[in-house]
Parts: sequence; C-alpha cells; structure tokens
Amino acid sequence: MPGEGLMGDGEGTLRPDRAWEAVEGMSPERRERAALFCNLLLLLAELIVANSAFHSEGLRTLRFYTTDSNLFSGAVSLLYCFFSLRRLNQSGKGVLARALSGKGGSPGFPGWLLSLRYLASCCLLLTFFVVLFVLAPEKGYLYEFTEGTKSLSHLIAPLLSLFSLLLFERGGEIPGSMPLLALLLTLLYGFPILVLNGIGLVDGPYSFLKIREQTPGKTLFWFIVILSGNFLIAAGIRRLFCRHSAEDCHRADSERP
Repeated sequence: MPGEGLMGDGEGTLRPDRAWEAVEGMSPERRERAALFCNLLLLLAELIVANSAFHSEGLRTLRFYTTDSNLFSGAVSLLYCFFSLRRLNQSGKGVLARALSGKGGSPGFPGWLLSLRYLASCCLLLTFFVVLFVLAPEKGYLYEFTEGTKSLSHLIAPLLSLFSLLLFERGGEIPGSMPLLALLLTLLYGFPILVLNGIGLVDGPYSFLKIREQTPGKTLFWFIVILSGNFLIAAGIRRLFCRHSAEDCHRADSERP
C-alpha cells in the first residue's frame, strides 16, 4: 500500500521493526556509506566542540570528561573516515584515489577500529547519563542540553555515535572483555582528577569530584555509582550490538581463554 515502507502501516506511525528490517536489508556498501556519513557528521560536531572548548578554556578544558570523551570520539571518526575512503576509492583512477588506496592488497578496516568506536560510544553515553541524572538536575536541563555546544557534546554526539555503531558499523566483533576496558578508561580519568582535587590543584570540575568539600563516604558513594553505571552502559551497548551481530560476538566469546 502507498505510504508503507519504514512507516509500515500507511498512517504515519513509525514501525521500529520495519526500520530494523530496512537496515538489515541494506547491502554492505550502502551500510558502509551510511556509517561514513554518520562519522563525517560526528567529526564535524567534535571539531565544533573542540574549537569552542579550547577557545574558552585552553588546555584546562581537558579536565572535563566531556571534552576528553568527545575528543576521543572525534579521533575515532577521523580514523573511520580515512579507512572508509580508502575502501571506497580503491577502484578510482585519480590522484586522491591512488593516495587513499595505499600500496597493494585490498584495503579494509582494522579489527581494532570497531573496538574504538565501541569504547568512544561508552564514554559518550556515560557523559550523556551523568548530565541527564546528575548535572542537569543541578543546573537545569535546558542549560545542559542546549547552551552553546552542549547540545552537540551532551546529546547529539552520544546518540549519533551509538546509532552508527549499532546500525551501520557491523561486520566485526566486540569481545566480552571490552566493558572492562571501558571501565578502565574512566578510571584513567577518575583517579588523576581525584588526586588533583585532593591536593588542591583542580576544583571539580564536577560536584561529585570535589572531595575536599564532601565526606569520604559521599566520595565513595559517587565512585561506586559512576563506575557501576559505566559498566552497565558498556555491557548494555555490547548486548545491543550482539543482538544484530550474534555470530561475531559468539565467536569472540568462544575465543576467550
């Protein structure tokens, strides 16, 4: 009937099952082009975020987990665009095509690139949920999700990264140990910033990091909450990914020692 397709019932009602079917039915080439488009959008968004952050705070902006996670995501998108353009231009005859295609062989995606996108998505989603449940109640949802480039760093980039990972950047595996690695990345940020707060070199930048202004019990509480939430987010993203790449995930799990 006219009006069906992704909408499904001809009455303007979105049918998620039809949307998933449409994505599943995409050829690998179309899916790769869609992933490239998402990564180009992400790269543009992260460049805007980085420019604003460094312009307003200089290197001090690196004390924000939001800045670090968005820089990480931008670097991953840059790598994806490079490898994707190599693949898409491997049959070209121009100077750009020759420069991107490299020498010999058929260019492909390195296995670690999917893991980096997964880790970047975990970091960005942690940013999103911390803003949603901790920072926005303190400072206001409108401020945290619309002020300046916050709409990009707090909302659009996290959702776009997840969208690209789950829908388009497939054909690989995410090992079962990856949620622990996502947790390690947060610890690599958390421990130094807590030490710097403790010795008075940094204040915050988030309320739950101001350990000189709160009891040890409250610090421990936030430590457990943030890390637990981080692990649940990472495990949840992998579970969603494995629902549509079950064969790769099962192979990754079976290869674990």
